[in-house]
Formats: sequence, structure tokens, C-alpha cells
Amino acid sequence: MVNFIPTILKGFSQVFLQENIPLGILIIIGLAISSPVALILAFIGNITAFITSTVLGAEKTILDTGLLGFNGVLIGTMISFYVKQMPMAIFLTILMSTVATIIFFLFFKNNIPPFALPFTLMGWAILILLKLAK
Repeated sequence: MVNFIPTILKGFSQVFLQENIPLGILIIIGLAISSPVALILAFIGNITAFITSTVLGAEKTILDTGLLGFNGVLIGTMISFYVKQMPMAIFLTILMSTVATIIFFLFFKNNIPPFALPFTLMGWAILILLKLAK
């Protein structure tokens, strides 16, 4: 069984390529101070990534590192700056974090280092969708 809270905290710290619970807490505090909306969406993205990777059957050792959560954190934070309608922001965060996690998982499973490519792809997709919606 994966420890949910440490894994989520490590998902935040993986933004800085660290598997470190105190760093995850510091990032959460920083987001809470600078943008509570970004914090909420980052949590939603991280939790979505955790659930998606669990459903995909990611190994416990990989889940424990928080490595599969950082793209969700980045996506939620990005969406908080571009989408001001909260229901749409939540929907996009869940959708894009799910897709990013699937991409990350497939790359990782095939021994291809994905790094932040899933976030980058989803970031471009979000910006293109927002441009088309105008």
C-alpha cells in the first residue's frame, strides 16, 4: 500500500527533481502564500496523477517517489494563471493531468525518460485550446 500523503508531498518536491517531503511542504506553503487557487489546482493535478498512475498499475516503488505527480502539479499551477473560471480550471486540470500521467507512464514503462515532456505537451494543448476558444 502506498502512503498517500508522503507521495503527494513528494509529488510537489519532484517539481525541483527532489524526493523530499520537507521541500514539498515548503512548495505548498509558497503556493498558499502566492496563489491559493494555484495551490488548489496543483493539489487536484497531483491527486489526479496519483489516481491515474494507480489505475494504470504503476509500481509501488515508483509511486512512492512522487515522480508521477509533478506534471499534475505543474499543470494545475499553469491552468490557475490562464483559466479564471474555477469549474473549467478544475475540469482542464483533471483532464490534462490524466493525459500527462498516461504519457509519462508509457514513456517510463518503455525506459524512455519523459522528464517534463507531458507537462510541456499539455501546456501547449491548453494554450492552443484557449486561443481557439476566443
